[in-house]
Amino acid sequence: MFFTRKHRVGAAAALMSLLLVPGPSYPQDPHSTGASAIAASGVKPGQETAACLNEEDQSAPLAYRVLFVGDSCAALPHLSPPIVFCVLPGASAAACTKDDERVEAHLRAMGKPGETIAEVRAQVLEILQSRNACAAWYQEVDADPAGTFRSLEFFLDKDGPSFIYSKKDGGGAQRMKQPYVASAFENAGRNARIQLNANGAFFNRATEVLEPFPGGGPLLRKGLHRLSVASYSGNTPAAQVTTMLHELGHIVGRIPEDSDSWDGLSARNTAEVLHYCRPEIDAVAHRGQR
Repeated sequence: MFFTRKHRVGAAAALMSLLLVPGPSYPQDPHSTGASAIAASGVKPGQETAACLNEEDQSAPLAYRVLFVGDSCAALPHLSPPIVFCVLPGASAAACTKDDERVEAHLRAMGKPGETIAEVRAQVLEILQSRNACAAWYQEVDADPAGTFRSLEFFLDKDGPSFIYSKKDGGGAQRMKQPYVASAFENAGRNARIQLNANGAFFNRATEVLEPFPGGGPLLRKGLHRLSVASYSGNTPAAQVTTMLHELGHIVGRIPEDSDSWDGLSARNTAEVLHYCRPEIDAVAHRGQR
């Protein structure tokens, strides 16, 4: 689901401050007052809540975006085209708190795996709530990727595949397919779910390899082999953050759908995520190394 420019907000709350954010073709006026900023958006002082609720009246592109900020949990940096966001501090903070409480309660019930997911979730939010190339890449398709990620539910596939399958391709080269790490529906949008394989590289560093018996027959056990996400070893912060950003890419339509197959598309999607996000992943992973 691509980001919609229409936002619903709850009951009115006192406006604590006003941030005027210019569109890409309009210079920022550091001397603009709250009243003039509201006027630039076509919203009369005292009618902010009505304008937010009456979202059908906000379809035309405007010279300025007005972002009401206070206790909101995520910043919305530069976007294109310029549009108005009506974010009332009380409503936005309440929505963020509600998402955090709901998700964190669910993760606590998972025990140790939930603790790991909660740590990684915080690292991903740190990336998405900062001004950096990774967050900007997601903002091209979702104006608030941090808010979308904050809303996601996480589930554990305890019976997921656990073996690495090995085979030779037509040229005789050995190929390996690891168990899937995580999955999510393409374009699922807010409140979607990420399913994590309890036996994959998110939680484990190595697993057994199975190889076809020459000429057919049962699969042969070929010992342990390292699990990984791209160049990152399994069960490390870098592998886990990369996994979450990959699945978020599917949820917001940033990367195309892939599957647990031999076609290599999943690996190519991960490479695309790393192209834009590796420095941020490496930075948060280094601080959160377990």
